[in-house]
Amino acid sequence: MSWNPQKALSAIRKCIDNINDNRNNNNGKLEIHTKYDKSLVTNIDNSNEAILRECLEQDGDLFLGEESVSKISKKRFGEILKGNAYIVDPIDGTAPFAHRFPLWAISVGYSEQGKITNGCIVLPDMHEAYISIGDDVLFTNDLNAPLETWQKLPQPAMKWSVGAMIITGQDFTRNHKLRFKNPILSPGSAVMSFAALLSGKAIAYVGNMKLWDVAGSIPLLNRMGFSIRMRDSGKCFKGLISPQFFDLSFPNPTWAFISEITCTGIRRQAAL
Repeated sequence: MSWNPQKALSAIRKCIDNINDNRNNNNGKLEIHTKYDKSLVTNIDNSNEAILRECLEQDGDLFLGEESVSKISKKRFGEILKGNAYIVDPIDGTAPFAHRFPLWAISVGYSEQGKITNGCIVLPDMHEAYISIGDDVLFTNDLNAPLETWQKLPQPAMKWSVGAMIITGQDFTRNHKLRFKNPILSPGSAVMSFAALLSGKAIAYVGNMKLWDVAGSIPLLNRMGFSIRMRDSGKCFKGLISPQFFDLSFPNPTWAFISEITCTGIRRQAAL
């Protein structure tokens, strides 16, 4: 009952096979529905989560997934916080995925006694994958490559300039305006946004998200020296699953951060 990177990666690869089979057999057509919060969900979100649950909810490890979280009781969630659990987002960025943009990802995080400690994120259409191994983050552009051939991710060059990219969440884009002249991207996927930070394509992210959106990424960001802070309080989020960071109020938790967050590896974060 501990983080198993090979098992996590194998489960994600099965999800990618599921996506490819669906695209090939159904001419790319998806069943698209709207959830309670007006966000999109597809048949692939649900079938991917079923695959992840089957692969990961074993050997004493518990499981929390975006598409089944509404069925989680307060008691069960308490057990998840006390034990070890995989926290997954079977398709992060369902809207771009459903509309055939490549800006989506599969995310698997691992929590130990209520703190997210390890994770793996894969962006299949962008041919990128990141995973935590010990104190390192490994990276590959070949999603079929054996894990032992992945490269250690170097520290990205983070320099503030007017031309550097800032990424924003959807709600932030709708409701706020940044004071900087930097180019802005709002892709609709938190995991893709964090991958852009890890790879040095962007210098900062600002927005809000839910627990499963960040579970696979926060261990990678922590290892690479990034800082995630609450915009309202300035508290630094290091992976603790707690009401001081998330709305976990049963019977109807939203699972979202209690305020917008900012993430960057440079000091200008406080101004975002």
